[in-house]
Amino acid sequence: MDVATFAALTVNVASADYGANSSETAAVQQAWRDVDVLA
Repeated sequence: MDVATFAALTVNVASADYGANSSETAAVQQAWRDVDVLA
């Protein structure tokens, strides 16, 4: 598994646990963007 795949999985888990539009999911997505893993 590469880092991008792992990042996507963490976003999926946050979405499942907190909702797709939650601040938690947004924070996970932004964190991966900040380190240039997700676009």
